[in-house]
Amino acid sequence: MNTRCLAPRYCVLLAGMVVLAHPQTAQQLRWIQDGHLELSDGRAGTTYQLEEASALAPGMTWEKVGPPRVATTAGPVGWTVEPAAATRFFRVSASGGDVGIKEAALRVLTEVIRPSEQAGLVLGLRWPEPLAAGAVIRSASPEGPPGAWPVDEPSHFFVVDHAPAQKLGHPFTYVLVGRNTGQLSTRTAFAPPEVDGVGRLSRLRERWNPAVRFFPASFGDETPPLAGFVELEFGDAEPGFPVLPAPPPAVAGAAGAQVPGSRGKPITDCTKTPGRKVAVVIASGADDEIQNDARDMAALLARMGFSITAFNSASNTLSEVTTGIELAGRGLGPCDKFFIYISSHTQLVDDNDDGKPDGLPFRLDYGLGHATKTTWSWLSRHPNSLPALLRTNLSGRINLMLDTCFAEAMPLWLEKDKVEPPPGVEWNIFCSSEAFKTSAGATTLDFLLDYGNDEVHSQYTGRILEQIGAAERAGLVDTDGDGVLSVDEIEAAFLAAQDVVASELFSGQGPKLHQRRGPVPEALEDSVTVAPAQPVRVDVSANDSFQRSATFTLVEEPALHPDLYSWNPATGEMTLTGLTAQSQVTFSYRLRNGNLETDPVRATVRFDPRRNYLEEFLEAVPDSDRLRVPCIQLDGLDYPVYQFLLTNSPTDHCTEPHWHAHRPVFPVNATGAPGRTDPNPPSCGFGTIRERPVILVEVTRDVWADFLLEHLPPF
Repeated sequence: MNTRCLAPRYCVLLAGMVVLAHPQTAQQLRWIQDGHLELSDGRAGTTYQLEEASALAPGMTWEKVGPPRVATTAGPVGWTVEPAAATRFFRVSASGGDVGIKEAALRVLTEVIRPSEQAGLVLGLRWPEPLAAGAVIRSASPEGPPGAWPVDEPSHFFVVDHAPAQKLGHPFTYVLVGRNTGQLSTRTAFAPPEVDGVGRLSRLRERWNPAVRFFPASFGDETPPLAGFVELEFGDAEPGFPVLPAPPPAVAGAAGAQVPGSRGKPITDCTKTPGRKVAVVIASGADDEIQNDARDMAALLARMGFSITAFNSASNTLSEVTTGIELAGRGLGPCDKFFIYISSHTQLVDDNDDGKPDGLPFRLDYGLGHATKTTWSWLSRHPNSLPALLRTNLSGRINLMLDTCFAEAMPLWLEKDKVEPPPGVEWNIFCSSEAFKTSAGATTLDFLLDYGNDEVHSQYTGRILEQIGAAERAGLVDTDGDGVLSVDEIEAAFLAAQDVVASELFSGQGPKLHQRRGPVPEALEDSVTVAPAQPVRVDVSANDSFQRSATFTLVEEPALHPDLYSWNPATGEMTLTGLTAQSQVTFSYRLRNGNLETDPVRATVRFDPRRNYLEEFLEAVPDSDRLRVPCIQLDGLDYPVYQFLLTNSPTDHCTEPHWHAHRPVFPVNATGAPGRTDPNPPSCGFGTIRERPVILVEVTRDVWADFLLEHLPPF
């Protein structure tokens, strides 16, 4: 009977029967006559079972048809089936004997690689040799699924790469087919496998090698199309490993300034200081495009005048890389530019074994395919994580360029954790892909297949290099034509290239740019009113914007005796006691955050005598009818300070601030006590402020009201 082939593994017979056949031997399972199917090349000692399905679709169910047939000799094995009008699908499974590699590959092709993937680019790979019982399969990505997968019986091992044109971090399916039983079992992973610690498919050239590929059998004369970019759905699970304490949040000053102030600016004048340019370039993986990406990016940055430190996971551990990043950034300041470039893979976590990532990626796969492989955290609260290293760098401009799957996940973690750059520092984070999409590993598959080609790049990095190179040749980077590329010129060139590449790859991996700027300190002028003749704390930082690391420098001191004030540079607070003879004092200070500082701003403190005796200015005792009244103590009695003058006239013989009174003073807690006059008007009066400090005395509101009626304050 004539047949017509729909795909390499299916043949439709005119009678409505569909036979699943090996792609190289289409007549292995064949129609002999009405109601009879025959396997043409059965092996002696093997048991065969005919199975039927009603449709070809993911999750299809196969049911046994007829009895199992035991081949006593090599040759045909047959079954008789009932004719039916509907289209039917048949296959043969084997047990006993020795299941061959072709038969095992056919089972993977018919049961694992979904029909919908046949039209796209999916690779079916066979492990170079069968696995012995007791072998252990793991993901080459550290800590990645499926964990330790022991082999129970001698088996053929297969790997299905569901997006081979993408950088690693996308789904793989590991498949074991028992050589004795034909039992098929699978595990989901997000990276190529290792068997007993040995990896055979971690390199791009290994995965595309025709010697290990059973599907597609041949690409023919035409380059196959690129597979669609893989977009994964992530769960809500949070990372489950220890973290360091969260960094202290930025402190925002109180809203509502009375008068304008001063915003921070670099301590160094960058218009007169040429900015230093330092770059760290990291090739983190064995694939050719990763190596070429880093090599050619380093060459580009070197042409732009950067001092380059290059790391390669083929020879550098992650510890060496993180130490190198920290050392390269030491001593850089607000006029300098720091560039980190990383080409790598992404670590996905599937702790609940559902075949899907648990949550937003938070680790980089460092060095996949090399002996140095490990994971590198994207979370800011981990020591030596990328964000933690960035926060130690005080360059005015920092670029982080990530060419890896799901690259945007890292800046999204920064937003989630509310991590800001240090004061005055700008982070431009260039991401090759959106948080849920993979990144393509090369521009065209003919480059991939030519795996000795030194020009192979990842799609994102290749396009960035093309854009910057074209701008260089056209003289569009050195905009002022002085022959030296400034920090600003380089920044503009990379931002322009990112815009173009993002539009080119918009419908694919979707490159993203995330910009974050550290806080700029702002000091606002202050005008406050306080009570004279008593200690009071004036917080000029209350309406400023700053981080906890800020310092406050007193520029112009108040015109007061040194005994009457003190300044705290860590908090911006002045504690002072005002002379009654003065109506106000002024001083100025400068706020500094990291490498930024403000111009001096002025604070004005006015002394209002009413604050010492009007009830609304006094301190109330909570949950009572009592007030705390500022007083000085004389002979055990408490005298409200509004009756005194605190002076330090140069004509006085007393060398310290001291108390005087122009009329008799009376105690608040001794009704009917006689008034006291100034005992020593030419000198120290009632005594110095050190001898007679201001204290707060509790009295009832009624007592205070009666006292004021008897001893009216001066107006």
